[in-house]
Amino acid sequence: MNNLLNEIKQLAQQGLENAIITKDDKNKDIFLNIMLKSELALNKISMKNTNTLAPTSKEESSRTYEKLDDDIKMNMYLVAYCFSCYEHTSLYPKFSQDKAFIVAAEQLGVKKNTLKNARDWFDGHNDSHRSGWWQAPLPDDMERAKTVFDKKSRNELISAAQNILEINEVEPKNCNFGQSLKSSKYGGKFRSKSEVEEFIDIIVKQSPSVAKDLIEQCSQKTFIACYEIFAKKYNESTESLKHEIVKCDPRTASNSDFSLWIRARFIQEIFKQNLEKDALEIVS
Repeated sequence: MNNLLNEIKQLAQQGLENAIITKDDKNKDIFLNIMLKSELALNKISMKNTNTLAPTSKEESSRTYEKLDDDIKMNMYLVAYCFSCYEHTSLYPKFSQDKAFIVAAEQLGVKKNTLKNARDWFDGHNDSHRSGWWQAPLPDDMERAKTVFDKKSRNELISAAQNILEINEVEPKNCNFGQSLKSSKYGGKFRSKSEVEEFIDIIVKQSPSVAKDLIEQCSQKTFIACYEIFAKKYNESTESLKHEIVKCDPRTASNSDFSLWIRARFIQEIFKQNLEKDALEIVS
């Protein structure tokens, strides 16, 4: 069985390489999906053969997953992993979180709560801002899946999940430049300051609607609340400006430091580009 799976994986890898060269996006996603499933199956066989798996807690919850077909279960784990690491917007950028779970669960053929529980379980074992089920070890098959997923890039995983969910486009065709860029390049969520700076640089150089794309990332309410103080201080450091946001917009007090920094950085850039009047018109 191992030899057969390895052969399938190698053939899929060859197909993936050819698809990338020929820019055949449809078959690229198919070959990538085959590779992921082959790798999962090989890991599962390997773990069974070594017989080193320890029993897990949350046994009652894990029984739900045991009843699922292996292919359905692995597909669900991939989607749940993407929801956990890259947020639901990485796959459904125009949906609320609840709607994203409903649509994805229906496409996968599982219950919404089953998919959500899988996301929550992964939350406890990555750098998600949600605590998830941090106190419980992952079930054996989820641990094997995570081991495979952790080795893949964000774009590879999102592409494979889109193929499973039959999502043809990351964003609807009428979506603007900034939303499309954030979803396709960053999975719908900024995870570092360098990503924010890269995003801003691309927006300023390439977007046909710079003011609109910048203000959408900092919250229009926050922009209005901080307008006067930023007009006087926007040349100060972003670290300093993020503290001004809480003073001007107290509802942001519970936000994380990184979230405040993101808001401050985008408002700061609006002023640096002399787009504050354009931004005000968009808001009004």
